[in-house]
Amino acid sequence: MTMAIFDISYPFLQADLQVDKERHNFFESSLDYVYQIQEVQESKKFNIVEPVLAFLHSLFISNSLTVELTQDFLPYKQQLQLSLQNTRNHFSSTREEMEELKKRMKEAPQTCKLPGQPTIEGYLYTQEKWALGISWVKYYCQYEKETKTLTMTPMEQKPGAKQCQRIKSITVM
Repeated sequence: MTMAIFDISYPFLQADLQVDKERHNFFESSLDYVYQIQEVQESKKFNIVEPVLAFLHSLFISNSLTVELTQDFLPYKQQLQLSLQNTRNHFSSTREEMEELKKRMKEAPQTCKLPGQPTIEGYLYTQEKWALGISWVKYYCQYEKETKTLTMTPMEQKPGAKQCQRIKSITVM
């Protein structure tokens, strides 16, 4: 394991701020997306029932059905109206709750980072020049913001190939 210490603070601070800004934008976009999906799902409930109720109502009026049939249908119609009103009320209250939750999450975003876990991690391809040409090497990288440590573990792409155990760690001061 090789450890190297470099004094490269300004470019990393800019990149760190940019990553934080992008993460915040992604967080806000995700909240908006979830809010809109929830709103569509809730509105589907009454957007389907309303036209059916209107159709049945117009059917009874236009065909001048007997009073008996209308009286038989009346409990179902009332139940459907009550259900529709409850669904609309639920939609309104859920919408208000979602707006309040969205506002609270934007005011105090909480990250779900476990202690001891890297701040950011992922794969990185680096270009390495050899005597016979150029090759791309895949690394699994982990950056810990608190300790400012970047750990790069080479990942071998070929099946059956010997896995390299070399790890590069860089501490940025």
